[in-house]
Amino acid sequence: MNQVSHGVVQAVRPVTIQPAAQTGVGSAVGAALSAAAGMFIGDGRGQYLAATLAGSLGAVAGNFVERAVTTAAGIEVVILLDDGRVMSIAQEADVAIQPGQRVRIHHGGGASRAVPV
Repeated sequence: MNQVSHGVVQAVRPVTIQPAAQTGVGSAVGAALSAAAGMFIGDGRGQYLAATLAGSLGAVAGNFVERAVTTAAGIEVVILLDDGRVMSIAQEADVAIQPGQRVRIHHGGGASRAVPV
């Protein structure tokens, strides 16, 4: 069940939305693939060193890839609610919202979202 409030947009600015925590999948996949590829370099101890170094670099690269894939363009919307309170919401930039516009705010599940009325 969601609660609904109404208000008027006071300000809008662009923001980047990132997940609260990364899954680690990018690092794990990058490390595994790079270490496997590193096993084809050299032989003996050099092969293991190459796999270890490649795996470490792959983990870092995988982390950057995961971060790039999971970030999204968003907006921060500052709203003066009808009851006089002021609320700030960060949400995806998939709905056009402008200052002065009347909005409906859906609250629920630990998140809020503003949509034009």
